[in-house]
Amino acid sequence: MRTSMVLLLVALAITLITLLVVSIVLFVKLVRVGSLIRSDLMPVKGKVAFWTGVVYALSPLDLLPDPIYLDDIGLLVGVLVYVRHLANQYGIADR
Repeated sequence: MRTSMVLLLVALAITLITLLVVSIVLFVKLVRVGSLIRSDLMPVKGKVAFWTGVVYALSPLDLLPDPIYLDDIGLLVGVLVYVRHLANQYGIADR
């Protein structure tokens, strides 16, 4: 094999491993935030944002083609930040 082909395969493998790690971390964070969403103190806008993000991430319709998960990851990170902000604002995170 040529050196450029080996470098391309290594870069692809590193990218896939990074996406896998980020996906696992996001999944764990989504599960943890899911308990905040079930709270009666969480406003409806937080619940809607959470479930909209989950549906978008699972939906086959994306801004970018599905092997590129940057739009899904970006949206989920934004949803997690927003829901955590609401949880802190409404005192849910302390529970």
